[in-house]
Amino acid sequence: FGSTTLYLKIIFVDYDKHFAIIEFIGEWNDCIENDIMFLKRDIIDKMTAQNIYKFILICDNVLNFHGSDDSYYEEWWEDVRDEGGWVCCLNTADHVEQEMKLMRLQYFINFGGVLQDVLWRIHLPQTLFQAAEMLMKGSTKQLIF
Repeated sequence: FGSTTLYLKIIFVDYDKHFAIIEFIGEWNDCIENDIMFLKRDIIDKMTAQNIYKFILICDNVLNFHGSDDSYYEEWWEDVRDEGGWVCCLNTADHVEQEMKLMRLQYFINFGGVLQDVLWRIHLPQTLFQAAEMLMKGSTKQLIF
């Protein structure tokens, strides 16, 4: 999608329920490679144009995160919030989560806490989405995770 260090696979998109599941592998480098710009312009903007505004990002295999600024993350949040949308990252490594927090991304995307150690591969995409949707709405019930 334009990055030389980060790859993605669009696992599932439901146009009726307005959500996408995207898996990442590699080094997420906004600092040098400007990965978030390429992701936002080449992938996310096309999805939001098709009324996708809920995003589950699978981050098990994001090896490192190097932040730059939060402008594209803020823009993404602004693009989806009016539709009741959200962005959540599942299974970020501790050091990746720490770097994301240093960049203050928790104001625009959700990660950590109950979104860690999710066995997402054993669930159908719709079931995974339902659980993520409940968490993003603030449910504190124990879910499938």
